[in-house]
Amino acid sequence: MKKMFVLLSTLIFAFALTSCFADVDSLEWETLPDSVYIRGSATLDDIKNDVKIKINNQVYTLAQALGLPEVTVSGFNTDKVGRWLITITYKSLTIYYAYDVVEEDTKVPEPVEPTYDWYVGQSSPYTLGSVSDLYGFAHIVNGTAKKMDNTPIERDTFAGKVVKLGVDIDLSDKVWTPIGESARKQNVEKTFADLGTSGGNLPQATETEAQYIARLNALPKTLTKYVYLGNYFFAEKISDTSYKYWQSDQALDANKFFAGTFDGQNHKIKGLSDVGYTPRTAIVYANSSLVLQGYTFGFFGTVQGNVTVENITFEDVTINGAYYNSGNNELVTAEIDSVGVVIGYTDKVDGKLEINNVKVLSGSISAFAAAGGLVGRLYHYGETLIQNCENRASVTVSENHAGGIVGFIGDNNRTGQPANKVEFINNDNYGNITAVSGAGAMLRDSNVKVVFTNCRNFGNISVTNQENGMVGINPTRHTYLGCLNYGKLN
Repeated sequence: MKKMFVLLSTLIFAFALTSCFADVDSLEWETLPDSVYIRGSATLDDIKNDVKIKINNQVYTLAQALGLPEVTVSGFNTDKVGRWLITITYKSLTIYYAYDVVEEDTKVPEPVEPTYDWYVGQSSPYTLGSVSDLYGFAHIVNGTAKKMDNTPIERDTFAGKVVKLGVDIDLSDKVWTPIGESARKQNVEKTFADLGTSGGNLPQATETEAQYIARLNALPKTLTKYVYLGNYFFAEKISDTSYKYWQSDQALDANKFFAGTFDGQNHKIKGLSDVGYTPRTAIVYANSSLVLQGYTFGFFGTVQGNVTVENITFEDVTINGAYYNSGNNELVTAEIDSVGVVIGYTDKVDGKLEINNVKVLSGSISAFAAAGGLVGRLYHYGETLIQNCENRASVTVSENHAGGIVGFIGDNNRTGQPANKVEFINNDNYGNITAVSGAGAMLRDSNVKVVFTNCRNFGNISVTNQENGMVGINPTRHTYLGCLNYGKLN
């Protein structure tokens, strides 16, 4: 079923630049079209009052948006079988949505209607009794939940609360939006003077801004109008004589994160996948080597504070990190950053993070950077304990930070605060881990000391140009007690 759905489902590329500054235009999906249509079943007129977009944080139906200046909608037609793109533009911004048109006798995946009876009028601990309840849980954390009368349900991070899974869940052939859907960075506008002179494509000490702009014009642009400068700075070309300067900062998007306890009660989730998933907004941001589009993915996209995830098994995981490129009609690896089956990204906030008795039994994960069998990027302040966990999924990244359990652990660098405490106890990796730069059976790299106790690796660890092992980079920084490797280290 999963293979059939991969052929029929939507692989999406969404592009929009967002910021906390009002003068930066933004274009996002608010209510998406269906991912599959029966041939001849709908026209743009049929969907334009149901599909919604958000322009500069104002929500419009497509019908309303078409009455605005500088908005165009094209590409929606169900007359022919195949995969097609609906394209929406506003000024220089564009978002796409890929949809499939199939014959009438083709099985079309049914959308999941979220339910909230388990939450509304109830108190912690909450119990999810169906896949619809699970989707309702994700909607509540993401701030998209609505009651039957269409009134919104207030966003809840579930801080200090407990959510339990009461049944096995099959997500095969279903589109999953992470609980805590968010990019891991936001952009802060800077001035020319803020850029400094630290090398890379940053200004030289004697350069005027006019001279610098002339040099920027000669540099290759990423994503048409952006150029990476260095130190997480990037420039956005406005005209031949004008640029805006931005720095990507660690900050979650709109506080969409989970902050409570999730107890799977030893139930299984089958078929977790990013097939068909469209990030509401893909953030254009700079990392240490280039400008890219970043979003997180996992069962939980982002978490923050005191968080526990325990007693749950995942099976048949398929995370492709891919979008549909309409230009050359092929699938292209997307710049998905911070991806793990359990958690994509943990934020820089004090608290205790505990992952206990979580197993990934089968599947594969692909990403641009920072992918782990359980967690992509772990920047949690305070104490982290990962114990009695197992990964059997393969992990592949096209840049760096690939780990069987965690992709990357960041430091805290907080003046006057104790160092993070990180422990891995009784964890096993069976998955093959592959990266260009740095891969590890437990994690790729950590800027803080990690104590590994009774951890074992059975997978093959392969990188192109750097070390690998239990920890791919800086292995002597850590402590190993009773740890064993049975895998091939390439």
